[in-house]
Amino acid sequence: MRAAVLFVLSILFSCLAVAQSPADTSVRRKTDSIPKISVDTTVKIPRVPRTHQLRIGFDIYRIAYNLMWPSRQGYEVQADYALNQKTYLVTEAGLGKGKIDYSNLQYDNSSYFFRLGVDQQFLDVISNRDFDIGFIGIRYGMAAGNRSPVTYEIPSPFGPSATGNIESQSYIVHWAEVTGGIKVECWKGLFVGWNIRGKFMFNSGIFKEIAPNYIAGYGKGDKSTNFDFNFYLSYAIRWKSK
Repeated sequence: MRAAVLFVLSILFSCLAVAQSPADTSVRRKTDSIPKISVDTTVKIPRVPRTHQLRIGFDIYRIAYNLMWPSRQGYEVQADYALNQKTYLVTEAGLGKGKIDYSNLQYDNSSYFFRLGVDQQFLDVISNRDFDIGFIGIRYGMAAGNRSPVTYEIPSPFGPSATGNIESQSYIVHWAEVTGGIKVECWKGLFVGWNIRGKFMFNSGIFKEIAPNYIAGYGKGDKSTNFDFNFYLSYAIRWKSK
């Protein structure tokens, strides 16, 4: 009797297992057929357009200098481009002339120059439209010119004065500069600013007899070191790009 009951129970369990097996397979197949959804967790931050700036200026101090020293006339312009808001590529150019008209010495001189260098910002930048700058910079300068023939007279207490002439001379000089200053935007792209310069000529020895009294962009030709001052009025052109 006990064996018969166990036999019947084994048959029932076998039937239940067979009946449940297809249902489990169906559930598993339905689960496998559900598409997997991928979630992109990256956040795209919009790119801020870059503001470019080209600033062009004129040295208005040079006009006052011309009035104070008529024998040394010069004009200078400057342009700088913001590589970024900390570093500026700078180019400068101009022309000038000098004249000596003493009773015992006469000649004149004309020249032109260019300078190339960089300015490095040392102020904190507060926005992408902040182009006020306090800077230190370096320059390489070159000037070419011509000194006219020189007429001179050397007085003598023992007899007639000695007179003579020195031939004209064409020249090219070059020098290095260290500079520093500020430029401040006072109204919608209009800047005012000043800078001081120390200039160090590389080839001052080319003037064997009479050095020009004024070399454009450099100053007195008989000095291997010069110091200068500029006061610029500038206007900035700006545009944006991504």
